[in-house]
Amino acid sequence: PSPRMPTIEYLQDRDHMIIKYTPATINQPDAQYINLTYLQKLEQLYRHNCFDDKKFDLFIGRVWCLLKRYQTFLGNALNSSQEAELTQAALPVPVFECLHRHFGVSFECFASPFNSYFRQYCSAFADTDAYFGSRGPFLDFKPVSGSFQVNPPHCEELIEASLLHIDKLLTDTMEPLSFIVFLPEWKSISKLDDSMYKRRSMVVLGMAHEYRHGYQHMLQKSDVLIKCMQGTQVVWLQNSAGYARWGPNEIRVEALREAFRPQRDRERERAAAAAAASGVSSSQQSPSTPPSAASTAPTSNSSTISGVNSNSSSAAPTTSASSSPSLTTTSSSMSPLSPHTPTGNPPPQFPMTISN
Repeated sequence: PSPRMPTIEYLQDRDHMIIKYTPATINQPDAQYINLTYLQKLEQLYRHNCFDDKKFDLFIGRVWCLLKRYQTFLGNALNSSQEAELTQAALPVPVFECLHRHFGVSFECFASPFNSYFRQYCSAFADTDAYFGSRGPFLDFKPVSGSFQVNPPHCEELIEASLLHIDKLLTDTMEPLSFIVFLPEWKSISKLDDSMYKRRSMVVLGMAHEYRHGYQHMLQKSDVLIKCMQGTQVVWLQNSAGYARWGPNEIRVEALREAFRPQRDRERERAAAAAAASGVSSSQQSPSTPPSAASTAPTSNSSTISGVNSNSSSAAPTTSASSSPSLTTTSSSMSPLSPHTPTGNPPPQFPMTISN
């Protein structure tokens, strides 16, 4: 059992939340920031994956721990080293939709609770991320079937280890297994070139596609998409059964290339906004968005946070995390940032766990 969680305070504004924890030894609060859209996403992930806190008593505290872990790992937001862009940048939503529709992808091998597209994924920190859907580090992950997206951080040693792990997974199963790997086009990797499971590869040219920023959970929506300066190499690694089921034929590959086209993400958001304005559900307007259950989001406070809105001199009331923020039902169609398990494809299968 974990120790009793200390008091966590939060200040909620219209578009973001400040979550504060004051250590007993330091009379200075440690504040973490998150956009409410991503807090809503974390709430959905938590509801779907966490089974020891049905009343959400620990939710805000665990969100603070999650934010603090990634801040510690990456450094201050928007630092000059661009560490977040290199290790936490994610593919745009239209690419994920294409991967699911044409290649049956339903799981990410390198993600975080902030940048994940699917409800289940692998991430670096199982202790903080598991409450939000993480299945732990990819190198400890051993599926026997399924179709997976692999977008590792740009670290040569990790890429090499991941390719070795994928090769072993493909060798050890006769079930359909497929990995679509996204790598920077900055060096030829011998293990990839020599792999017997390599079915096809393509290159998306630099400056001709975009990624989602590693700090997307803190940025304004207009700043989330960033131009990719270098090319991206896409490689299909599949065993025979996986190739027969999800093989990269010309139609599928061209659909993926089109999904990478700049502005596709913005076009998708505009179409979703137009559909919402006209009263048409996104599942009818955009077939690429898998249907899902109703999403929920914390109710925003009417008062503003001091220093955020200069037109108001009153600060937002401080609320203790001992009672979780009120949640209200919103649209029944899930936004591109919302996690969901797409329908139409079987979920990944894993070997049975044997406990002592």
